[in-house]
Amino acid sequence: AGENAAQSLTRGMRVIVTGRLRQRTFDDKEGIRRTTMEIDAEEIAASLTYATAKVTKTYRQGVTSQDGPAPTARPAPDSPSASPSPAPAEPHPF
Repeated sequence: AGENAAQSLTRGMRVIVTGRLRQRTFDDKEGIRRTTMEIDAEEIAASLTYATAKVTKTYRQGVTSQDGPAPTARPAPDSPSASPSPAPAEPHPF
């Protein structure tokens, strides 16, 4: 994910990050107590508020299967809500 972000993003771009925010407290070399905030990023994406993006899916090396979108449950043909619904779009990593 880090390599994909480095290839896709440039300095100053607005990004969206999801993950876990963590606060850590420690003593520095002078014995002063410091607090820092860290994020364990799970996903990172370019913000499309002021930009456009072209997404290209990449595959990890050594992975032989290419998972597609999850199958969707469809109602029985005689069900009142039997009209087909479009399949959900496959999520793309950035």
